[in-house]
Amino acid sequence: MAGLQPTVLEADHPLRLKQLVNGKLTAVTPRGMMVMSASAEGEEEDEECPIAMFGKLAEMGELDFYTCICLKIATGSPATKSDLYKMVLTKLPAMVAMQFIVPMCLLKYQVKKFEFAAADTDLEFRVVGFIVYLYSVWNMYDNSFDECRAIYLKLMADMKLPTSYSLVAYMGEFINAFTGFSLVVTLFTVFVLSVDPFNLVINSIAINYLGNVDNEFVDETLKVESLAAFQKFERQHLGNQREESSEESEPRCDVQNWTYIIFTNAMQFVRVIGTLGLGHILAILLLLGHEKTLCPHEGWIPFEMPMCLDA
Repeated sequence: MAGLQPTVLEADHPLRLKQLVNGKLTAVTPRGMMVMSASAEGEEEDEECPIAMFGKLAEMGELDFYTCICLKIATGSPATKSDLYKMVLTKLPAMVAMQFIVPMCLLKYQVKKFEFAAADTDLEFRVVGFIVYLYSVWNMYDNSFDECRAIYLKLMADMKLPTSYSLVAYMGEFINAFTGFSLVVTLFTVFVLSVDPFNLVINSIAINYLGNVDNEFVDETLKVESLAAFQKFERQHLGNQREESSEESEPRCDVQNWTYIIFTNAMQFVRVIGTLGLGHILAILLLLGHEKTLCPHEGWIPFEMPMCLDA
Protein backbone atom coordinates (compact mmCIF):
# COMPACT_ATOMS: atom_id res chain seq x y z
CA MET A 1 0.00 0.00 0.00
CA ALA A 2 1.18 3.52 -0.76
CA GLY A 3 2.77 5.41 2.11
CA LEU A 4 3.40 2.28 4.20
CA GLN A 5 6.74 1.01 5.35
CA PRO A 6 7.49 -2.19 7.28
CA THR A 7 9.30 -2.10 10.60
CA VAL A 8 11.73 -5.02 10.91
CA LEU A 9 13.45 -6.32 14.03
CA GLU A 10 16.07 -9.01 14.47
CA ALA A 11 14.63 -12.51 14.74
CA ASP A 12 15.96 -13.01 18.29
CA HIS A 13 14.70 -9.69 19.66
CA PRO A 14 13.05 -10.59 23.02
CA LEU A 15 10.31 -7.99 22.97
CA ARG A 16 9.58 -7.43 19.28
CA LEU A 17 7.94 -4.15 18.50
CA LYS A 18 4.57 -2.81 19.54
CA GLN A 19 4.06 0.92 19.28
CA LEU A 20 2.04 3.64 17.60
CA VAL A 21 3.73 5.61 14.85
CA ASN A 22 1.82 8.68 13.67
CA GLY A 23 -1.38 7.05 14.86
CA LYS A 24 -0.82 3.77 12.97
CA LEU A 25 0.10 0.46 14.56
CA THR A 26 3.53 -1.00 13.98
CA ALA A 27 3.99 -4.51 15.27
CA VAL A 28 6.10 -7.59 14.74
CA THR A 29 4.96 -10.89 16.20
CA PRO A 30 7.26 -13.48 17.74
CA ARG A 31 7.08 -15.36 14.43
CA GLY A 32 8.32 -12.42 12.42
CA MET A 33 5.02 -11.35 10.84
CA MET A 34 4.79 -7.61 10.32
CA VAL A 35 1.99 -5.08 10.50
CA MET A 36 2.66 -1.99 8.42
CA SER A 37 2.66 1.53 9.77
CA ALA A 38 2.44 4.91 8.13
CA SER A 39 5.82 6.56 7.61
CA ALA A 40 6.53 10.04 8.89
CA GLU A 41 6.64 11.33 5.33
CA GLY A 42 3.81 9.11 4.12
CA GLU A 43 0.74 10.15 2.29
CA GLU A 44 -2.44 11.26 4.01
CA GLU A 45 -4.21 8.44 5.82
CA ASP A 46 -7.05 6.83 3.96
CA GLU A 47 -9.90 6.70 6.42
CA GLU A 48 -11.59 3.99 4.34
CA CYS A 49 -8.58 1.67 4.51
CA PRO A 50 -9.75 -1.59 6.14
CA ILE A 51 -6.33 -2.20 7.72
CA ALA A 52 -6.31 1.25 9.35
CA MET A 53 -9.86 0.82 10.65
CA PHE A 54 -9.20 -2.71 11.85
CA GLY A 55 -5.98 -1.71 13.61
CA LYS A 56 -7.52 1.26 15.40
CA LEU A 57 -10.52 -0.76 16.55
CA ALA A 58 -8.25 -3.57 17.75
CA GLU A 59 -6.30 -1.09 19.85
CA MET A 60 -9.62 0.08 21.34
CA GLY A 61 -10.37 -3.47 22.51
CA GLU A 62 -12.83 -4.38 19.73
CA LEU A 63 -10.89 -7.44 18.56
CA ASP A 64 -12.45 -10.69 19.79
CA PHE A 65 -11.13 -14.23 20.02
CA TYR A 66 -13.56 -15.62 17.43
CA THR A 67 -12.27 -13.21 14.77
CA CYS A 68 -8.67 -14.08 15.60
CA ILE A 69 -9.40 -17.75 14.93
CA CYS A 70 -11.07 -16.91 11.61
CA LEU A 71 -8.08 -14.85 10.51
CA LYS A 72 -5.77 -17.77 11.26
CA ILE A 73 -8.02 -20.06 9.23
CA ALA A 74 -8.25 -17.63 6.30
CA THR A 75 -4.53 -16.88 6.12
CA GLY A 76 -3.09 -19.92 7.84
CA SER A 77 0.16 -21.56 6.82
CA PRO A 78 1.62 -24.92 7.86
CA ALA A 79 3.76 -23.05 10.41
CA THR A 80 0.68 -21.69 12.22
CA LYS A 81 -1.55 -24.78 12.05
CA SER A 82 -0.33 -26.09 15.38
CA ASP A 83 -1.30 -22.83 17.08
CA LEU A 84 -4.68 -22.91 15.34
CA TYR A 85 -5.38 -26.47 16.49
CA LYS A 86 -4.36 -25.53 20.03
CA MET A 87 -6.73 -22.54 20.04
CA VAL A 88 -9.63 -24.53 18.57
CA LEU A 89 -9.20 -27.53 20.86
CA THR A 90 -8.47 -25.73 24.14
CA LYS A 91 -9.40 -22.05 24.28
CA LEU A 92 -12.43 -22.12 21.99
CA PRO A 93 -14.31 -24.76 24.05
CA ALA A 94 -13.51 -22.78 27.19
CA MET A 95 -14.84 -19.65 25.50
CA VAL A 96 -18.08 -21.36 24.46
CA ALA A 97 -18.49 -22.76 27.97
CA MET A 98 -18.02 -19.35 29.58
CA GLN A 99 -20.15 -17.36 27.15
CA PHE A 100 -22.88 -19.83 26.22
CA ILE A 101 -23.21 -22.75 28.61
CA VAL A 102 -22.71 -20.75 31.83
CA PRO A 103 -25.19 -17.94 30.87
CA MET A 104 -27.72 -20.53 29.67
CA CYS A 105 -27.50 -22.48 32.95
CA LEU A 106 -27.71 -19.28 35.00
CA LEU A 107 -30.75 -18.15 33.03
CA LYS A 108 -32.51 -21.50 33.38
CA TYR A 109 -31.83 -21.55 37.12
CA GLN A 110 -32.74 -17.94 37.84
CA VAL A 111 -36.02 -17.81 35.88
CA LYS A 112 -37.44 -20.30 38.37
CA LYS A 113 -37.16 -17.53 40.97
CA PHE A 114 -38.27 -14.68 38.73
CA GLU A 115 -40.02 -11.78 40.50
CA PHE A 116 -41.18 -8.45 39.13
CA ALA A 117 -39.88 -6.42 42.06
CA ALA A 118 -36.98 -6.46 44.51
CA ALA A 119 -37.45 -8.10 47.89
CA ASP A 120 -35.91 -5.04 49.55
CA THR A 121 -38.40 -2.18 49.25
CA ASP A 122 -36.11 0.59 50.56
CA LEU A 123 -35.83 3.50 48.15
CA GLU A 124 -32.04 3.66 48.51
CA PHE A 125 -31.71 0.01 47.55
CA ARG A 126 -33.91 0.45 44.47
CA VAL A 127 -32.07 3.58 43.32
CA VAL A 128 -28.67 1.86 43.62
CA GLY A 129 -30.02 -1.18 41.81
CA PHE A 130 -31.53 0.95 39.03
CA ILE A 131 -28.29 2.83 38.35
CA VAL A 132 -26.01 -0.22 38.50
CA TYR A 133 -28.39 -2.36 36.47
CA LEU A 134 -28.85 0.26 33.75
CA TYR A 135 -25.07 0.64 33.48
CA SER A 136 -24.77 -3.14 33.18
CA VAL A 137 -27.40 -3.25 30.42
CA TRP A 138 -25.45 -0.80 28.27
CA ASN A 139 -22.19 -2.58 29.07
CA MET A 140 -23.66 -5.94 28.01
CA TYR A 141 -24.99 -4.38 24.83
CA ASP A 142 -21.54 -3.01 24.03
CA ASN A 143 -19.88 -6.35 24.84
CA SER A 144 -22.28 -8.22 22.55
CA PHE A 145 -20.96 -6.38 19.47
CA ASP A 146 -17.34 -6.35 18.28
CA GLU A 147 -16.54 -3.97 15.45
CA CYS A 148 -13.51 -5.89 14.18
CA ARG A 149 -15.72 -8.94 13.73
CA ALA A 150 -18.32 -6.80 11.93
CA ILE A 151 -15.66 -5.58 9.46
CA TYR A 152 -14.41 -9.12 8.90
CA LEU A 153 -17.88 -10.60 8.30
CA LYS A 154 -18.77 -7.80 5.89
CA LEU A 155 -15.61 -8.41 3.88
CA MET A 156 -16.30 -12.16 3.81
CA ALA A 157 -19.80 -11.57 2.44
CA ASP A 158 -18.66 -9.00 -0.12
CA MET A 159 -15.85 -11.20 -1.42
CA LYS A 160 -17.93 -14.42 -1.31
CA LEU A 161 -15.12 -16.38 0.29
CA PRO A 162 -15.61 -19.91 1.67
CA THR A 163 -17.92 -20.20 4.67
CA SER A 164 -15.17 -21.96 6.60
CA TYR A 165 -13.35 -18.62 6.79
CA SER A 166 -16.20 -16.99 8.71
CA LEU A 167 -18.06 -19.82 10.45
CA VAL A 168 -16.42 -19.25 13.85
CA ALA A 169 -17.07 -15.50 13.58
CA TYR A 170 -20.76 -16.15 12.89
CA MET A 171 -20.81 -18.45 15.90
CA GLY A 172 -19.25 -15.70 18.00
CA GLU A 173 -21.83 -13.20 16.76
CA PHE A 174 -24.65 -15.51 17.85
CA ILE A 175 -23.06 -16.39 21.19
CA ASN A 176 -22.39 -12.73 22.04
CA ALA A 177 -25.95 -11.69 21.19
CA PHE A 178 -27.39 -14.55 23.24
CA THR A 179 -25.03 -13.85 26.14
CA GLY A 180 -26.03 -10.18 26.30
CA PHE A 181 -29.74 -11.00 26.32
CA SER A 182 -29.51 -13.85 28.83
CA LEU A 183 -27.30 -11.94 31.23
CA VAL A 184 -29.72 -9.00 31.25
CA VAL A 185 -32.51 -11.29 32.48
CA THR A 186 -30.20 -13.19 34.83
CA LEU A 187 -28.82 -10.05 36.45
CA PHE A 188 -32.35 -8.72 37.04
CA THR A 189 -33.36 -11.89 38.89
CA VAL A 190 -30.14 -11.71 40.92
CA PHE A 191 -30.89 -8.09 41.84
CA VAL A 192 -34.49 -8.65 42.92
CA LEU A 193 -33.39 -11.48 45.22
CA SER A 194 -30.57 -9.44 46.79
CA VAL A 195 -31.00 -7.85 50.20
CA ASP A 196 -27.74 -5.91 50.39
CA PRO A 197 -26.94 -2.96 48.06
CA PHE A 198 -23.25 -3.85 48.18
CA ASN A 199 -24.07 -7.21 46.62
CA LEU A 200 -25.63 -5.37 43.68
CA VAL A 201 -22.28 -3.91 42.68
CA ILE A 202 -20.39 -7.17 43.25
CA ASN A 203 -22.90 -9.23 41.27
CA SER A 204 -22.89 -6.67 38.47
CA ILE A 205 -19.11 -6.91 38.08
CA ALA A 206 -19.22 -10.72 38.06
CA ILE A 207 -22.02 -10.94 35.49
CA ASN A 208 -20.50 -8.28 33.22
CA TYR A 209 -17.23 -10.21 33.07
CA LEU A 210 -18.90 -13.08 31.21
CA GLY A 211 -19.90 -10.80 28.35
CA ASN A 212 -16.33 -9.64 27.77
CA VAL A 213 -14.50 -12.97 27.96
CA ASP A 214 -13.97 -13.17 24.18
CA ASN A 215 -12.03 -9.90 24.28
CA GLU A 216 -10.12 -10.82 27.44
CA PHE A 217 -8.75 -13.93 25.70
CA VAL A 218 -6.98 -11.74 23.13
CA ASP A 219 -3.52 -10.99 24.53
CA GLU A 220 -0.97 -8.67 22.94
CA THR A 221 0.74 -11.45 20.98
CA LEU A 222 -2.51 -12.71 19.51
CA LYS A 223 -3.55 -9.15 18.71
CA VAL A 224 -0.47 -8.33 16.64
CA GLU A 225 -0.60 -11.72 14.94
CA SER A 226 -4.21 -11.06 13.97
CA LEU A 227 -3.35 -7.60 12.64
CA ALA A 228 -0.59 -9.14 10.54
CA ALA A 229 -2.99 -11.83 9.33
CA PHE A 230 -5.54 -9.17 8.36
CA GLN A 231 -2.87 -7.34 6.38
CA LYS A 232 -1.97 -10.58 4.61
CA PHE A 233 -5.64 -11.19 3.97
CA GLU A 234 -5.91 -7.70 2.42
CA ARG A 235 -3.05 -8.39 0.06
CA GLN A 236 -4.50 -11.75 -1.00
CA HIS A 237 -8.13 -10.81 -1.52
CA LEU A 238 -9.08 -7.16 -1.25
CA GLY A 239 -7.02 -6.02 -4.23
CA ASN A 240 -8.80 -8.38 -6.59
CA GLN A 241 -12.15 -7.49 -5.04
CA ARG A 242 -11.62 -3.76 -5.72
CA GLU A 243 -10.83 -4.49 -9.36
CA GLU A 244 -13.95 -6.62 -9.74
CA SER A 245 -16.13 -4.02 -8.01
CA SER A 246 -14.91 -1.24 -10.32
CA GLU A 247 -16.03 -3.26 -13.35
CA GLU A 248 -19.57 -3.82 -12.03
CA SER A 249 -22.24 -1.16 -12.41
CA GLU A 250 -24.55 -2.74 -9.82
CA PRO A 251 -23.79 -4.73 -6.66
CA ARG A 252 -24.43 -8.45 -6.87
CA CYS A 253 -26.83 -10.19 -4.52
CA ASP A 254 -26.45 -13.89 -3.85
CA VAL A 255 -27.15 -16.44 -1.14
CA GLN A 256 -24.03 -15.56 0.86
CA ASN A 257 -24.86 -11.85 0.91
CA TRP A 258 -28.46 -12.51 1.87
CA THR A 259 -27.36 -14.89 4.61
CA TYR A 260 -25.07 -12.21 5.98
CA ILE A 261 -27.78 -9.53 5.82
CA ILE A 262 -30.47 -11.68 7.45
CA PHE A 263 -28.17 -13.06 10.15
CA THR A 264 -26.57 -9.76 11.16
CA ASN A 265 -29.92 -7.95 11.25
CA ALA A 266 -31.42 -10.73 13.36
CA MET A 267 -28.55 -10.46 15.84
CA GLN A 268 -28.92 -6.68 15.88
CA PHE A 269 -32.62 -7.13 16.66
CA VAL A 270 -31.71 -9.37 19.62
CA ARG A 271 -29.20 -6.81 20.87
CA VAL A 272 -31.44 -3.75 20.52
CA ILE A 273 -34.83 -5.22 21.48
CA GLY A 274 -33.75 -8.09 23.71
CA THR A 275 -30.78 -6.55 25.51
CA LEU A 276 -31.40 -2.80 25.44
CA GLY A 277 -35.19 -2.72 25.20
CA LEU A 278 -35.96 -5.42 27.75
CA GLY A 279 -33.11 -4.19 29.93
CA HIS A 280 -34.60 -0.70 30.22
CA ILE A 281 -38.03 -2.14 31.04
CA LEU A 282 -36.57 -4.35 33.77
CA ALA A 283 -34.58 -1.40 35.13
CA ILE A 284 -37.81 0.58 35.54
CA LEU A 285 -39.46 -2.39 37.29
CA LEU A 286 -36.48 -2.57 39.61
CA LEU A 287 -36.79 1.12 40.47
CA LEU A 288 -40.58 1.22 40.91
CA GLY A 289 -41.10 -2.19 42.48
CA HIS A 290 -43.44 -2.13 45.50
CA GLU A 291 -43.89 1.63 45.15
CA LYS A 292 -47.16 2.24 47.05
CA THR A 293 -48.20 5.23 44.95
CA LEU A 294 -48.33 2.98 41.89
CA CYS A 295 -50.51 0.29 43.44
CA PRO A 296 -54.34 0.50 43.14
CA HIS A 297 -55.11 -0.07 46.80
CA GLU A 298 -52.93 2.71 48.16
CA GLY A 299 -52.03 4.83 45.13
CA TRP A 300 -53.53 6.56 42.13
CA ILE A 301 -53.14 3.79 39.51
CA PRO A 302 -56.56 2.07 39.07
CA PHE A 303 -55.19 -1.27 37.82
CA GLU A 304 -52.65 -3.84 38.93
CA MET A 305 -49.05 -3.13 37.88
CA PRO A 306 -46.59 -6.07 37.59
CA MET A 307 -44.58 -4.76 40.54
CA CYS A 308 -47.73 -4.55 42.70
CA LEU A 309 -48.95 -8.12 42.30
CA ASP A 310 -47.31 -9.30 45.49
CA ALA A 311 -47.09 -5.96 47.25
